[in-house]
Amino acid sequence: MKNYYNDITRENLDLIRKHKERLADFRAKIDANQKSIDTLKDRMEELKVPLSNARKDRDNLKKKL
Repeated sequence: MKNYYNDITRENLDLIRKHKERLADFRAKIDANQKSIDTLKDRMEELKVPLSNARKDRDNLKKKL
C-alpha cells in the first residue's frame, strides 16, 4: 500500500515539475511576444507621419486633376 501511494506522489510531483516548466516556457513566449508587439507599435508610429504626408500629396494631386 505504501508503494502505491509513493508512486502516486512521485507521479504528481513529476506532473507539477512538467507544468512548472511549461508555465515558464509560456511566460517566456509571452514576454517575447510583448516585446515584438512593442516594437511593431513603435514602427507603426514612425510610419504614420510618412503615410499622412503621402495621403496629403495624393489629395493634392487629385485636386489638380
